[in-house]
Amino acid sequence: MTYADGRVVYDADSHVMETREWLDPFMDDDLKSKLRPLYGHKPGRIDKILDEAKSRKGDAEAEAKAFENPIAGPKGWIAAGAFDADERVRVLDQFGFSGQLVFGTSSLGPARAANDEGLLYAGVRAHNEAMASFCRNDARLYGVAYAPLDNPQRALEEVNAALAA
Repeated sequence: MTYADGRVVYDADSHVMETREWLDPFMDDDLKSKLRPLYGHKPGRIDKILDEAKSRKGDAEAEAKAFENPIAGPKGWIAAGAFDADERVRVLDQFGFSGQLVFGTSSLGPARAANDEGLLYAGVRAHNEAMASFCRNDARLYGVAYAPLDNPQRALEEVNAALAA
């Protein structure tokens, strides 16, 4: 029996836990060099957690433990489906959810902190593309895009780009 148990349930508040390289496929080298320093992330505790979560892929025992109790179990980067789209789909199956809104957690921070309109909108575009990519393989995942209203014309461009993704 699933958590939803025959009911139609849409989870309206889930988050992806972005990794350090989360936005990399969606940024050119120049944008990376400008936004990366704003993350302020130094190697350490989070990297160890990420390595542990990544290492469970293909390890039946570690995967079983991660999926044992997603509601009360570990949270953050170590949680099942935190940053791995394939795991997220398994979590949806386990819960029996019909759909899930997926919000970013931290990937917009550097763009907002940039104090530069060009960097802001380039960072937002990378974030929105990353969200679309994470959600692309399962129609039940609805990535929540972001469109800053600082410049209405550029905001509209971001909305249109996100809808096209």
